Amino acid sequence: MARLAPDRAATVAAPRAPARRAPDRALTGAAVQWTAGMAVLLLLRDEVPLVRFAIGDVATLGRASECEIQLVDTELSRRHAQLRRRVDGWVLEDLGSRNGTRVDGVPAAGEVALRPGAVIALGSHRLVFEPPVDVVGDRDGDHRLLLLRDDAAARGARTLPAGHALAASELARLAGAALALVGHADRGGLGATLAALCAELGAERACLVVSDGARPWRPLCVHGGATVTTSTTLLARAVAEGQPLAVDDAQGDVSFAGAASVLTHDLRAVMVAPLVHDGAARGVVHVDHRRRGAFDDAALARLGALAPAVALVVARALAPATPPAVAAPAAPIIGDDPRLRAALAAVTRAAAAGAQVLVLGESGTGKELVARAYHAASPRAAGPWVAVNCAAFSETLLDSELFGHEQGAFTGATRRRRGCFEQADGGTLFLDEVGELGPATQARLLRVLADRRFYRLGGEQPIDVDVQVVAATHRDLRARAAAGAFRDDLYWRLAVIPVEVPPLRERGADRAALTAHFFATLGAELGRRPPTLSPEAQALWDRHPWPGNVRELRNAVERLLVLHDGGVVEADDLPPELRVHAGRPAPGTLAAAVAALERERIAAAMTASGGNKAAAARALGISRPTLDKKLRELLPDGGGDGGGGRA
Repeated sequence: MARLAPDRAATVAAPRAPARRAPDRALTGAAVQWTAGMAVLLLLRDEVPLVRFAIGDVATLGRASECEIQLVDTELSRRHAQLRRRVDGWVLEDLGSRNGTRVDGVPAAGEVALRPGAVIALGSHRLVFEPPVDVVGDRDGDHRLLLLRDDAAARGARTLPAGHALAASELARLAGAALALVGHADRGGLGATLAALCAELGAERACLVVSDGARPWRPLCVHGGATVTTSTTLLARAVAEGQPLAVDDAQGDVSFAGAASVLTHDLRAVMVAPLVHDGAARGVVHVDHRRRGAFDDAALARLGALAPAVALVVARALAPATPPAVAAPAAPIIGDDPRLRAALAAVTRAAAAGAQVLVLGESGTGKELVARAYHAASPRAAGPWVAVNCAAFSETLLDSELFGHEQGAFTGATRRRRGCFEQADGGTLFLDEVGELGPATQARLLRVLADRRFYRLGGEQPIDVDVQVVAATHRDLRARAAAGAFRDDLYWRLAVIPVEVPPLRERGADRAALTAHFFATLGAELGRRPPTLSPEAQALWDRHPWPGNVRELRNAVERLLVLHDGGVVEADDLPPELRVHAGRPAPGTLAAAVAALERERIAAAMTASGGNKAAAARALGISRPTLDKKLRELLPDGGGDGGGGRA
């Protein structure tokens, strides 16, 4: 039994003691009191935890009834040993027992520091020491989360089997359920959303777990109980893998073993899913049930389908209460490339005239910076700037995000919500990845652009707005319109002035200017000195095509600043994607021209021979091994034995 202070304690019945193996041995245990921050001793029987004793700041072990942990064993002294909490940790002291005490196989002499997992041997008993688990709460103290750590945890967690897919009818139903979850948050906050999620999944409890950087995890909201227990390893795995996970029996999972079993005696089935919104992980949602195996693959798939809606709710809850009315100053656009400067000049003239602009370009080229330059050059620069990533929402959620909804528009929509068009009234609305819009949303957007008037979901009164829309996409909208995937009339409405941002590989000297800019700005932010690139590393840096464009360049600079503070960067220190060009001739050199001619002739010979390498080698007048070597050197993506050639 355990003795501790009664404040904020939860009383849980200890596991029933097993039948005695011998007349001179027994285990005692009445009700066990549990308080957050307690350590635990696990009594082992055949290497399996048999009884868990929660202990306070001091606990005495022995045969006497006044001991906090009483073990009836003739080999033990009445007061055999004592555990105490010190400022720097826990210690054990043998109290002059007849048969002694051993810690990790070493006889205890004086005070012995206890490490997590230390094995304490008393007579024929072996107990494992577990330090207190973490209990974190929100600012108001209403929600508590018991966090368990175990490096081997969650090994038994399962994911959805390959090829598992929900039926179309189920997906359609879940789309409405997702919209309802958002509506529940508008009505009753996060708790109402978790209650609706539990009802949808057949769960008994749920918890939203987020991280603010300073602390690894904290509870944002708990439903179904004042305290929810979960595994930090399970949460971290869900975020790392980006998919929902399920544990069929938490009592048998190592991540839920140890101290928390006192609180989780009724915890069996668990599911967790990462909450990803707008490309960033917002946290994890945890649901559980007392029945073992309560969640099948269909439930896990439903949780995965509903997680984006929950992520949207969490993102709104974590957002500032009042968004800034004026856009932040646009970041400078570095570079003197003629195509880039022509694009910026066209944007500036279009902004002054209030003309519709469609910004085109590959991902990472800086399309949003160009759109911000449009806003800054327009008469609406003092107005709001609102940006929406159209690829981050399902079509149903995107309609609510753009146009808002009225009370009663769908289940759970008990109050009116303003959409992004209303929020951007008098300013600029930036629609990023507009090529991902669904057919219904395309039709509504076309009407808004034509009339500057729209209806909220479920609304009957038209709403007039004065908004300038700037759209951007990395897709070829002309081709998508020709294929019927994008409305032709919407394309022409958006692309009054199409502006293309050139990729970084075509911007020549801008790469050096951008590199210097990022070394200076990021170095100041990180408190790091710019490193020096060796000649070989500089050659690889200049030769890299930067398929991720400016975003990839920025990430590479940040990596070098973090790993090489003011040092010298050799070729081997560069990211792997930059080192693939090692050994290739630099562009513009004679070797590069010869390599290009060889590549052209070899490709023509391979085509003429239908991929037969022996025939191609004869036509080129070289041996088959020489051809294989040339293919590996000159055509790394299509040559070699893996390129489909025949002998």
